[in-house]
Amino acid sequence: MKVAVIGVKGIGKHHAKWWQVEGADVCAFLGSTRESVASAGEMLSHHLDADVPGFFDLEEMLREKDPDIVDVCSPPHLHAVHCEASLEAGCHVLCEKPFVYEKGVSSDRLVGQANSLAELAERKGLKLGICLQYVESARSLLGLWKDLRPGEPIVRVEGVLASPAKGRAQDPRRVWVDLAPHPLSAIQTVFPSLQPDWSSLSIDFERYNANARFEGRLEGDRTVRCSVRTYNTEEPPANVRRFVLNDVQFDIEGYKDDEGMFQARIHWDNGTRETEDAMRMVVRRFLEGNPSAPGREGARNLEWMLKILGEAPCS
Repeated sequence: MKVAVIGVKGIGKHHAKWWQVEGADVCAFLGSTRESVASAGEMLSHHLDADVPGFFDLEEMLREKDPDIVDVCSPPHLHAVHCEASLEAGCHVLCEKPFVYEKGVSSDRLVGQANSLAELAERKGLKLGICLQYVESARSLLGLWKDLRPGEPIVRVEGVLASPAKGRAQDPRRVWVDLAPHPLSAIQTVFPSLQPDWSSLSIDFERYNANARFEGRLEGDRTVRCSVRTYNTEEPPANVRRFVLNDVQFDIEGYKDDEGMFQARIHWDNGTRETEDAMRMVVRRFLEGNPSAPGREGARNLEWMLKILGEAPCS
């Protein structure tokens, strides 16, 4: 499979590496200007130990390279146009989170865009996936839960995700948009049929912290409690990935193995389990034709994220 990556200076370079490791041909990348393409090309060739042609015109890249898959890692306000152009060109698309987002655009319009892209992919018989790798983390935890607490129903889920502040402004709305899609996707994976009771929603958005709590109902009228905590760190530990199922806390630690490949460890009170990097699993599933978070699920994730953001105070 030939894969073209849009945007490789940030997370896109790591996506490109996983495509390569999983056996795909990274055939091209797209930058924003001629100058950015030159600098990104040098970086990417070192990262992949291979020369990858760079473009700054999307239509030209799609026409000349005819990729099977386009991996959209551009800024969120460009996701919609990049996804649409790639789907119209007949390419499968994997898109970074948040699915579509632009500050100042209404939630209804953004969710409508997301569902329209999902419909376009379905109509053309193409795969559209969203990079919500915590879907894979949640699946790993569910398997572990069945071993640790066989038969015990899950009635509470908490997701905690933190990343370094890196000198950015104290804007909890930015933090929420950047980080919340991941723990929300984990909750949606644990409870696929969950219907949130938005009247139960409580939020705490302040400085670098963006937190939300709500209840929801499952089939059989069972009530569950959900909590999402996202924040930027100014002190160690820089990165936090934590999930709580009922009363059991799981911490996920990323590390590089002896060959320099990213892996993960899940820690809890009485044990540790090794697992593959979640983003690698997302790439592998996509190559197998089974997106971890298909377009419709990505739209649902976006809808929840925007619903909670709409209740938060403006910066």
